Amino acid sequence: MSINFEHDMGSEVQNMIKKQFNVSAIDEKTALLEKMKTSFTRKQMGDIARAANQPVTLELNKIGDRKEVGGVVYELNEIGWRKLPIGTKL
Repeated sequence: MSINFEHDMGSEVQNMIKKQFNVSAIDEKTALLEKMKTSFTRKQMGDIARAANQPVTLELNKIGDRKEVGGVVYELNEIGWRKLPIGTKL
């Protein structure tokens, strides 16, 4: 899974996400989440959106999906998000 924002979420929201979820990678607009043992609630997503003062998008990713976070490309495999070699494109 990944959480995505259109604009910079800010450091406060980044810290909020890190506290609530197991985060593989995070930058100003994207957070990659590892497998979760417990579910999350709409309230959690609403709290994050309010703190960021913008809509939040939760994306359910499938094996093989790639996302760029902080200039680094990650790919989802059976274990979780894996950092790809420098220079890899989406």
